[in-house]
Amino acid sequence: NYYRTAQDIVRETGDAPLYAVDATAGGMSVVAYIDSMIHPRPALMAPPEQWDNGFVIAYDPDPKLGQLYKQYQLGGDHMSLLCRGAACRGISPGLPPQDPARSAQPRQP
Repeated sequence: NYYRTAQDIVRETGDAPLYAVDATAGGMSVVAYIDSMIHPRPALMAPPEQWDNGFVIAYDPDPKLGQLYKQYQLGGDHMSLLCRGAACRGISPGLPPQDPARSAQPRQP
């Protein structure tokens, strides 16, 4: 469900910078829900060339963009939430990303 995924991403990312590069239909649907949830803050955009902290919504994990924080299943598609810098706190290296259906407490900023 795109709406529930958007809610989870907003809860997980808190006040950390959030960007998006997933141009699939599912990715754009989730981003549209997030944009409506965070209004009047600016809509999500691609990350700047130089950034060292925050999250990015991507279709596939990409080490150039960030470390895998969480993956989502959207029907037959998937989506990855990647992180950089302080936003990655709380990730245990080598452990699989959390399943959003079993998310524990929201991440504290």
